[in-house]
Amino acid sequence: MTPFGPLIKQARLERRLSQRALAEKLGINFTYLSKLEGGDMPPPSEELIEKLVLTLELDRDGVFQAAAKLPQDLTEIALQPGVPLLLRAAKGMTPQELESLTKQLIKNR
Repeated sequence: MTPFGPLIKQARLERRLSQRALAEKLGINFTYLSKLEGGDMPPPSEELIEKLVLTLELDRDGVFQAAAKLPQDLTEIALQPGVPLLLRAAKGMTPQELESLTKQLIKNR
């Protein structure tokens, strides 16, 4: 998985945006953006991650995973009874096992 900073930088470059242009769209200082891209700052707030997702047209879950953060909607789900146990059980699963489990859960909804 690509770390948060390089993921943002790559998406910005693919869209041919300068750091200043992207920072302006996001309402942040370009030096802060530079530090985020370089990994010199920890990933930002959920609000700024959401703005990055929308502005750069990125996969929301992928960006939050790269930032090692859970968005509020998933945090609320994770706090429901039984979900922590489910997550712990899934910890050692292979990607194929997780995909199979996900398909079963969706099928049984």
